[in-house]
Amino acid sequence: MGVTKTHDNTRLAAFWALYNIEKGKYSNASMDESTKGLSVKEAAFARELVFGTLKLNIKLDYAINYLKDKKARIKLKDRVLLRLGLYQLDYMDSVPDYAAVNETIAIAKKLVKNKIGLINAILRGYIRKKQEIEDSINDLPYIESLSVKYSYPSWFVREIINDGAVERVLQCGNEKAPLCIRINLKKITREELVEKINE
Repeated sequence: MGVTKTHDNTRLAAFWALYNIEKGKYSNASMDESTKGLSVKEAAFARELVFGTLKLNIKLDYAINYLKDKKARIKLKDRVLLRLGLYQLDYMDSVPDYAAVNETIAIAKKLVKNKIGLINAILRGYIRKKQEIEDSINDLPYIESLSVKYSYPSWFVREIINDGAVERVLQCGNEKAPLCIRINLKKITREELVEKINE
């Protein structure tokens, strides 16, 4: 499904990309389909949301499970929205907390009206309890703690546990890669690309 009109097309594009990836679509195909019609800048923001959220799913899901009421049922659309909101709250310094919450709720009103209260409570709870959640992660058994903290599967952590620099290996894998652009000079000049990026 592509982008439809909503309060924020970039976040909605990211939602559909993640939702379709969870349904089995390849990430690059899902991103291409979901970001059609967005500007270069909007598509870049959506891409950061999608790949950042995918990379940190384990930690984001831990926070969701920590904060939700035990009886609350979280369906796929709810979980994808919550991951997106939590990722913005925790990892995107350029997004104020109120914007992360409000924009996530704006999409929830379109897609999961019956879960607005739950989503709002979890996002706002995360703002209040972030340190408490971090402390609870540190209190987990060692391998599980590393798995959640750095968002890697437990089996992978066990595989590299004998390496003395295990935490550094896990940490490096979550650092943002430097932006590299390769220009197809048959289609655009360097100057034209710079101008498009700065639009």
